[in-house]
Amino acid sequence: MNYLFTYKGIVRNLPVYEVGGGLKIAYLDSFCDFELVKALSQDMADAIAENGRFRSADRVVILTAVSKGVPFAYSVVNALSEAYADKKIEIAIARKENKKFYGKVVTVGKTSITSADGGDLLVLAENEVNKLKGACTVLLDDMYSTGASLKALEELANMCDATVIDSVVAVWETGNESITPPVKYMAKLPLIK
Repeated sequence: MNYLFTYKGIVRNLPVYEVGGGLKIAYLDSFCDFELVKALSQDMADAIAENGRFRSADRVVILTAVSKGVPFAYSVVNALSEAYADKKIEIAIARKENKKFYGKVVTVGKTSITSADGGDLLVLAENEVNKLKGACTVLLDDMYSTGASLKALEELANMCDATVIDSVVAVWETGNESITPPVKYMAKLPLIK
């Protein structure tokens, strides 16, 4: 089974996988689809730039989690840096495991519908923690289905005394079209039952 996904004239035939309990998702591979990531990221950057808090900040840190949020974060930061050369725009990445060379870390657990074991640990290395301290921060992810990833990123930002000024995702996955998530999203994919 596949799902036909269209975004601004870009058409993809996405494979559909069961993630548990009869729930299925269409898999968008952001690592291998530069054309689609670029199009979504430009719109994500434009959505962030509409935020007055972004425009008034001198320094903004885009916070994402490994792994599929990373291509979007880099593309968004590239687009924003070109449009707002007067701002310092940085990336902080939460990893899924702790390493001995991360220094003093900040961690939070999260439950995801796509994780094989049902949950992940998100870890901010000491250099990322320092980058976020006191920063205006935009939470960014590839998908929004349950909101668990963005909630975990928000918790990490709060633990670092960062001020979250926006949340943006590339694609919102939903089974209920009448519900709007508390984030900006560029496209929709259905949760399939």
